[in-house]
Amino acid sequence: ADPGQGSISAMPVTSSAQIPAVDTGFTVEYRLDKVTAAGVKVDEGVAQPTDTIPLDLTEMDGNVAYYKTTAVITSTDNPEVQVEVPSENTIGVLKVENAPKTAIIAVPWESLDSNATGISVSDLVRTANLSEGDELHYYKDGKFKSWTLNDEGEWEASTNVSQSGTTEGEGADDVTIPRGSAVWLKRQEASQPIYLVGEVSTTSVAASLEAANEKDKDGKQSWNMVASPSVTKVDPSKTFASPNPADRIIVPTDGAPKNYSVKEGKWGYYETVEVVIGNKVLGIETVWREVENIEAPAGTGFWYLNSGDGDTVYW
Repeated sequence: ADPGQGSISAMPVTSSAQIPAVDTGFTVEYRLDKVTAAGVKVDEGVAQPTDTIPLDLTEMDGNVAYYKTTAVITSTDNPEVQVEVPSENTIGVLKVENAPKTAIIAVPWESLDSNATGISVSDLVRTANLSEGDELHYYKDGKFKSWTLNDEGEWEASTNVSQSGTTEGEGADDVTIPRGSAVWLKRQEASQPIYLVGEVSTTSVAASLEAANEKDKDGKQSWNMVASPSVTKVDPSKTFASPNPADRIIVPTDGAPKNYSVKEGKWGYYETVEVVIGNKVLGIETVWREVENIEAPAGTGFWYLNSGDGDTVYW
């Protein structure tokens, strides 16, 4: 090529060749075994030649199940010579049933990636039985990070709009949520269960409560979205050791949110009713309706309105 006219790069030439299979003397198959929470096998799966094994979540017995993958190595010369190598990590599946369309969802698991702490937004909630347009929100430091489910079953980051301008949100793969935290899931259809999948962890975790706004002379409460990582239901009113008398707990439902007043030590909800005298409606008023104790089902959470200093919840 003439240097004065620029140079021309040679185009790569590609081809393919059939590479004969190498006889290693053994075959490897993979199996998904059902185990206890401690990792002890209780039901053996069927060995398959691939490590990508489908899991039918609809066949779960109860609301929680545990699994381990096992590599099955077999001698090609003598099929009776076989070695099984189970994985170190245990996979947990939590089925959340009867959650309202707008619900606080727990983060009970870690990432299946052993090098990660917490779990990414894209891996926390199985999207197969969600609907296009469903929304997921993560609340931290008084701000939301949000995603919307697209027609391919993937979480797309929502654009953030503020006084300082418009910014693109972070991708669902790039945001990791700590175990023991919570997310806000808004669905269009709530008839199907919610499935949470990840690696089982038995370590204790802590969640921080923001302090009330000290600049507000009335002691404005901080809103904290919290959920236990436990796979059993919890009583939100007994979650915190030393609550402030002005603190409140709010549990979302399909109807009126259920409130718990620390000062009163009672559960109830607010209802708007008409004020009627005789046959004349004079106006409306908000009344308090007391209800029996409310429990948060496994996998769900609640809002904690903190009126005091910052605090830490240990799950």
